[in-house]
Amino acid sequence: MQNQSSFKSVNLLFGSACNLRCGYCLQQEEGEKMNKKGDSKGFASQFLSYLDRTNTKITSLHYWGGEPMLYWKIIKAVYEELQPVIQAKRNRITTNGTLITDEYVDFCNQHPDIFTVVSFHDGDISPEQWKIIGRLENFSIEALIHHKRVSPLLLKDDYERICELIGKRPPIGFDMIKANNGCHSNYWMTHEDVIAYFQAMMGIYELANFEQDLFCKTVIAHFLYRYQKELNYKGRKPNPCVNDRILSVDLFGNTYNCHHNNSPTNITGNIFKPYIPIKPISFNLAKFSNTKECQNCETYASCGGGCYTSNTHDADCLYYKLRESIAKVWLKNLEEHERIRKLRPNL
Repeated sequence: MQNQSSFKSVNLLFGSACNLRCGYCLQQEEGEKMNKKGDSKGFASQFLSYLDRTNTKITSLHYWGGEPMLYWKIIKAVYEELQPVIQAKRNRITTNGTLITDEYVDFCNQHPDIFTVVSFHDGDISPEQWKIIGRLENFSIEALIHHKRVSPLLLKDDYERICELIGKRPPIGFDMIKANNGCHSNYWMTHEDVIAYFQAMMGIYELANFEQDLFCKTVIAHFLYRYQKELNYKGRKPNPCVNDRILSVDLFGNTYNCHHNNSPTNITGNIFKPYIPIKPISFNLAKFSNTKECQNCETYASCGGGCYTSNTHDADCLYYKLRESIAKVWLKNLEEHERIRKLRPNL
């Protein structure tokens, strides 16, 4: 490959098929979903040609469904074609975990660049299935905060049960629901929910520091990690999730505004051939990020105006503002603690 002129994180979209029907799923209505199966070898060769032609270096590759385990055969084939050439530092697969097999675990453990995110959500994962998942060497658990569950503590007992079952403590993190049109309004966060969430987080912070509760320490660590990570990219234009550093593409070369919407109306072009979208793009990517109110806000660097598809922008805004103020205090406390620890190592 030639000298690279750009660096991208790539979302590979394999389809919308899923074995679960979650009310908070961000994908759109059934009739709008992407379910055509692509060809792995045809995609890989064209994609590598595209990277060479555009002098693009891939920093990370994210494999998405639907449920990726329904596409595992073709995902594995694409990975085996691409990774030896692009050598991405991380290949990430986000799955609901219910269909993970021993074969998948063995393959991932043989390829340490593959990281699996198990979306806890409300999936009913059996103890036997958790034992299979627990064999993974590189994985984490993620769950959602939404109107029906505003406190991470509501999953503490389940997490501890899983840890005891698999004999390890994987990282666990919580993210706020994205209230787009695919997510049922019953899950949308209100102002009161956001306030209740941060009240719960304050209690979790106390338990992490004074009780040394391992679950709470993990939750706080993920909270601060996400805040610091988003400081690095959320202010990019025209949108934190849609910019020239992110490429969301399916196996036919169709590009999308973001990986959370596989609808044909979200197709923006094609990297393999000249293409005019069937329907005009109706999304205003800068709906919030270009407003003076957002750009003049001190939290803009860590939120970028929030999700352009959100139906609860005011609640999102409150979330980011409270997160900003709390994270700064906690990070300062952490720095002070580390400073004292170095001065007095026996503490």
